[in-house]
Amino acid sequence: MKVNDKIKNAGASGFFAAANTRNGFFSLYGEVYSERELDKVFIIKGGPGTGKSTVIGKIADVAVENGLETEIYPCSSAPESLDGIVIPSLRTAVIDGTSPHMTDPSFPGVCGETIDLGRWWSVATLAESREEIMSLISVKSSAYKRAYRYLSAAGEVSDDIVSGALSVFDHDKAKKAVTRIFEKHRLSSDMSNSTVKRRFLAAISTSGAGSIDTLERISEVFYSISGFAGAESAFIDLIKSECARRGLPVMLIPNPISPDRTDAIYLPDFSVAFSSYPSVREDKHEINLKRFIKKPRLSEIRAKQKMSEKIKSTLVAEALSALAEAGKRHAEVEKIYGSAMDFDGVGRETARLISRIFG
Repeated sequence: MKVNDKIKNAGASGFFAAANTRNGFFSLYGEVYSERELDKVFIIKGGPGTGKSTVIGKIADVAVENGLETEIYPCSSAPESLDGIVIPSLRTAVIDGTSPHMTDPSFPGVCGETIDLGRWWSVATLAESREEIMSLISVKSSAYKRAYRYLSAAGEVSDDIVSGALSVFDHDKAKKAVTRIFEKHRLSSDMSNSTVKRRFLAAISTSGAGSIDTLERISEVFYSISGFAGAESAFIDLIKSECARRGLPVMLIPNPISPDRTDAIYLPDFSVAFSSYPSVREDKHEINLKRFIKKPRLSEIRAKQKMSEKIKSTLVAEALSALAEAGKRHAEVEKIYGSAMDFDGVGRETARLISRIFG
């Protein structure tokens, strides 16, 4: 995913704040951009192609150039664009507040503030393309609905894969292995109430499926979990339970199709990560889940598991095809709106916003 290079080159951390899931669009905006935890949240409004992502990107560039820690959040539907950024040291966020997020200030004037780029478009120019815009948006909406139907089916099949894996998974043996890992790294805390954050690292998008390698880059110790499809969730759930038992603050990485399942866990206080995503990190610790599989029973489910994995792969491919269609229509709408914009005005708006944020 190209977004990896953009985030890595900026020296920033990157996550997704939303996902296209089996239940439709799923957002973590309320957690990522909480007005209760930030001093200022600038919400950028405007139609597609009006420059929202460009504005957010320019502010991110200034933050990075000034050596400020920056969290970059690409759009989960179109990772080449940005949904938002957070600058922790300034307790400030700048986010896209348009559909499907539809975000408005929770505390207007106190923390949240709306910046409307729509003031820089020509209503007369857009009116000339009224029918074309409405038609393209209708086709785009239908494509998303089709994609969500396929993702829903893929989620059901994924449940079947997990169920099969659990039937041959040795929980007791795996739990002992988890305990040994925690003891090895002395992972414990005296906190009575551990904090839990959620961030996505993978996306099913209009440009394909992919993940961001943030955990590989920011963690000092990295555990790569693989070897038996469907068993990853069970092993990571054991890690999650052990973190809760020991009072450890954690960042949970939900599965992009089934957000109720966890794909990875990061322990920020110890800079330790556990991930089921493919890893190229050379110093990773590998956990092959085959060692926790009850082999005498494996033959009973092997054929069914392979068939289910094949069906899931086909369904996800169809969802991606539908999302690609949605992406094409969205690009056409962006082009129309872009032709109606006064981008010099947007540039002046951006300069004012940068001045307000950085002084």
